[in-house]
Amino acid sequence: MDTPQQFLSNYQGILAEDTTGIAELKNATKGLNEHFEKALERNSEETYKIIASLIVGLDDNKDISDKEAFDTFTSYNKRTKEYLSNKDNAMFDKLTFADMAIKDFTNAFELDKKILVRLVAIDRILNNKVYDLNDLYFQPAGRLITELDQSHNDWGFWTTLLDRRVRNAASHLDFYYDEKNYEFMGKETIKATIHGHRVKRINKFSISPEQFLKETLPNAINASQSFGAAGILLCLKPHSEYYEKAMAYLD
Repeated sequence: MDTPQQFLSNYQGILAEDTTGIAELKNATKGLNEHFEKALERNSEETYKIIASLIVGLDDNKDISDKEAFDTFTSYNKRTKEYLSNKDNAMFDKLTFADMAIKDFTNAFELDKKILVRLVAIDRILNNKVYDLNDLYFQPAGRLITELDQSHNDWGFWTTLLDRRVRNAASHLDFYYDEKNYEFMGKETIKATIHGHRVKRINKFSISPEQFLKETLPNAINASQSFGAAGILLCLKPHSEYYEKAMAYLD
């Protein structure tokens, strides 16, 4: 079990000032912390169980733990950062880096989807509704996001960090870096009216490297990071000195 000092150190690492999208990360952490606090007032035992399940699973289903997904994301993201640190090296290849960044986004979104399961369960506690984590686990991301967006509780600070268009394209191998035009390209399915009939069509879209690397990708990463940071705040709450220092980071 980590000490309060170790928890605070990990928390400070997540909320480092040089983190891309730090404002959005702080806002998401603050929003999750507020919802977690309210859920604890309703049912502290279930709330702690839901949040901890990401790492330790449930008493009746340890396999619902997603620690492996977290470790996979962390490992790949570390490789990407290490590769980027050598960008001035003659061997640095933009296409290779772009592919690694897309993989990071895919991994981050899949981790976010697993976190979504827990957030919907928290939301149901807040709304005095029954939840079944084992059932929610198999719900598609779109349905989970819609439930949060339609909730009486505001989850927009978190759900707006997720770019479903890019995620859907990347999951179907339809998102890539176009070296010729220096932009990320993707395909999405849209509905159009043709001759009075609604039909599905394939639509191409593009995202600039700056937007993808400074907004889309960091947002997906920060969504999961905010969950970890908010979880640490709960662990620090019994230790007022460390808790106050952690909360100060959100100002």
